[in-house]
Amino acid sequence: MSTKLKIAAAVAAAVLLSACSSPKHEPMPLVNFTPSMEVTEVWSKGLSSAEGFLVPAVYDDMVFAAGGKTLTRLNARTGETEWSVSFDSPITGGVGSDGYVTAVGLWDGNLEVVDAEGKVSWEKKLTTELASPPVVSHGLVIARTMDTRVSAFEASSGELQWTYQKSQPALTVRLPTRMLAHDNFLLVGQPNGHIVILDIASGKPVFEFQVAQAKGVTEVERLVDV
Repeated sequence: MSTKLKIAAAVAAAVLLSACSSPKHEPMPLVNFTPSMEVTEVWSKGLSSAEGFLVPAVYDDMVFAAGGKTLTRLNARTGETEWSVSFDSPITGGVGSDGYVTAVGLWDGNLEVVDAEGKVSWEKKLTTELASPPVVSHGLVIARTMDTRVSAFEASSGELQWTYQKSQPALTVRLPTRMLAHDNFLLVGQPNGHIVILDIASGKPVFEFQVAQAKGVTEVERLVDV
């Protein structure tokens, strides 16, 4: 073996050894959990196969649940179906509701909004699929898409009211990152380890703070999706 090849082999071995010796992050120890109350099943309901980020919405005595291409409103006390509506594409993001307006996101990128009677009020083509269940609050339907864009639409007409978007890292986790509406504010987790608080009426950022810091060499190690 020539001297140049020996040097190249030595450098390659050193790189491999240094990569293998990078520190590992040990998982947090499990915490003992003691139930403080007993829970009994009142009823159960089978829906079509669910794919995507489907979380039921509960408002008063109503449960809004999605499965397959169908959105269903159930009686929270009995589990009886009160109405259901079907779409042309599978539901992959939802459900968001204030009891009167209910919104879901479809696989084809459509945002579908139905009224209290289960009739489609309007639909809107979004930039990508929904990344989390929509939020219905303050007369707005707010949707967050995979490109981290947060868009607010007027609940009755579907008119766009505001949009908020920040740049995202090269690598993100495909997770159901839920938004939270509280009083007049909307809390949104960002794929850079930050949480931004938006004014619901205007979409303007009110406050932003860091809850996780990216560490490591590779993009995988630096994942800090909130």
